[in-house]
Amino acid sequence: MWAIVLIRMNTRVYNRHDADPFAGRAPMRGPRILFAGDVNVDIVMPGLPGPVELDREILSTGFDTVLGSSAAITACAHARLGGPTAFAGLGGADAHGAMMRTWLEEAGADCRHLVLSTQQRTGVTVNILTPAGRYQVTYAGAIPRFVPDTAAIIADQRIGHVHFSGIYLQSDLLPRLPAILAELSAAGIGTSIDPQWDGSGRWWGLDEWVPRLSLLFVNEDEAMNLSRTTDAESALDALSRRCPQVVVKRGAAGVLARTPKGTFRQAGLRISGFQDAIGAGDNLAAAWLYATRTAGLPEAEALAFANAAAARSCTFVGGSAARSTHHDVVSFLESHR
Repeated sequence: MWAIVLIRMNTRVYNRHDADPFAGRAPMRGPRILFAGDVNVDIVMPGLPGPVELDREILSTGFDTVLGSSAAITACAHARLGGPTAFAGLGGADAHGAMMRTWLEEAGADCRHLVLSTQQRTGVTVNILTPAGRYQVTYAGAIPRFVPDTAAIIADQRIGHVHFSGIYLQSDLLPRLPAILAELSAAGIGTSIDPQWDGSGRWWGLDEWVPRLSLLFVNEDEAMNLSRTTDAESALDALSRRCPQVVVKRGAAGVLARTPKGTFRQAGLRISGFQDAIGAGDNLAAAWLYATRTAGLPEAEALAFANAAAARSCTFVGGSAARSTHHDVVSFLESHR
């Protein structure tokens, strides 16, 4: 969880007396990133006084229907930061599907690869927020049936990178994933995956698809399960032997990254006004992709930027409510040195 920790920044990168590493840097245009994966709305119910109990009614302080799904949240965050963005997914030709398309397009994402089918229903996740954490219940809808049109992606000359999210819910995609990654790589298109939790517990992929990636995003629990290790550092070591770039999201404890240029660490930021951690990891992934591929920041600065984007998102309800721009994240980072 991203809740609130609360340790110092890495002073090697952000010393209070150093010049601002972001000063004078305007975002540069780069290859478009296509975000591919799950499509669902989030229903967020905050303010529950305690845990949910069987056969007991409990009241929330409100509810809202907002953009959900890891792929869509990451796409919207990337677009609002200023990164050229496209989106591919499968939803229903229903009210929730129309809402998802509208929200993505309003953020600046090109949705020509998003399919809304009359044969499907759009997924829904109910997020119940309590003082101890959140409960999540998901109706997957069309999510398991999504398989991207690889030929159309390769034919779209503007796309230079494809980021997949939530693959363990996408049962039709999963067995085809290694071949799809190989096709994209052969076409000169970079790839990354943020797999999310594997409810089956099998954690298939360490040998099958991780070695085919340009970049892997995982949270700490996912990293340990996928690599079959018992701590974040060991997981980073194991996954880095199979993938050239690995980012391990550690929630309130910060973030680790390893690239061919070395290992980078950022501790968690002390934040006030915490609301919830929905989508914090997605905002981090979006900000790392934007910072390294569009803004052209060195890895240490990019990781600080991504860490700040995740922390800022925790001061809003829902994964996309922060609507962070490049300037917003830099200002937040400056105020939390």
